[in-house]
Amino acid sequence: MDIAKELLRLIEIDSRSGNEAKIIKYLEKRLLNLGFSCVKQKITDKRENLIINPLKTPKLVISTHVDTVSLENPPRIENSRVYGIGSSDPKASIVSILYALEKVEKNVLEEKGITIAFFVDEEEQGLGSERFCEIYKPKYALVLEPTDLNICIAEAGSYEVEIIVKGRAAHGSEVEKGENAIIKAFNLIKEIDKLSFLKEEHELIGKSNFNIQMIKGGGKLLAVPEVCELIIDFRLLPTHNLKNVKSEIEDFLRSKKAEFKFIDFSPPFEISPDSKIVKRLKEAFEIVTRRKAKIAGMKSWTDAENFYRAKAEATIFGPGKLEVCHTKEEHVEIKDVEITGEVLKELILRF
Repeated sequence: MDIAKELLRLIEIDSRSGNEAKIIKYLEKRLLNLGFSCVKQKITDKRENLIINPLKTPKLVISTHVDTVSLENPPRIENSRVYGIGSSDPKASIVSILYALEKVEKNVLEEKGITIAFFVDEEEQGLGSERFCEIYKPKYALVLEPTDLNICIAEAGSYEVEIIVKGRAAHGSEVEKGENAIIKAFNLIKEIDKLSFLKEEHELIGKSNFNIQMIKGGGKLLAVPEVCELIIDFRLLPTHNLKNVKSEIEDFLRSKKAEFKFIDFSPPFEISPDSKIVKRLKEAFEIVTRRKAKIAGMKSWTDAENFYRAKAEATIFGPGKLEVCHTKEEHVEIKDVEITGEVLKELILRF
């Protein structure tokens, strides 16, 4: 397989969330040419998962998603890298699966009890993996995401909070007569890092943290802003007491007289390093690379959470660096895509 050429072809297929039909159609044809028949699982109108060897209780599911975020970044090759939106997240992982399937016998998935799934909607609500887990109940799951080839056995969760800070409007030349909601919001932000749970640290994920995801207030009118809206995403660790964390956030925002509501929650999780999927993946990686596998944690939400909710032991692994994903600098090392493909082949044969 020409990995770079395959990856460029996939990047050129527009598969932004909600627009996955073309890439699913392409993959179905591509897999059929490799000798693997697929079934489609309807998620919403015009949105379908693609599944190879669908088993109600597979021993292992290997999965990735097919949708990307909505950014413009034309695909290109520079030196040893492929650039473009989706190059790393998730299309490098798709190519790695295709690479592995080219190298195994066509009946090996049935013999090993392994299902392979390509999910829609990961970048939005995670409906693809959620609906999959309502029907299929695997014991183990490997979710392919950009981990820089680290084996992630823990995943951070999050509380996403919508906050409204209110001030008092006044003419813009009468600043003293008003109360600027944007300034009040900035003062609130400056004190967030005093929250005690943010000082906690997990050995694989690192420190808890927060992200000011959105801030909106004021306008072109010469006036003191009366309202400032924020969305803040708080990183949760597997070691956090989630009830206490939520209470601390609530108490803090009430003390600032802010209106708020929790708009999303993702639980953090961690599996044992002695889990079968971790051991087999580690063995496969070390055979292929002849170097020690690194156990790590994933800071972002992935489809692994839905497997965790469904009582599967899930780990995350794949080519690419998370830090450049969802940006115009997104890229992946071609060699890492090949390594992942070889690791998947070994994992399939050894599981």
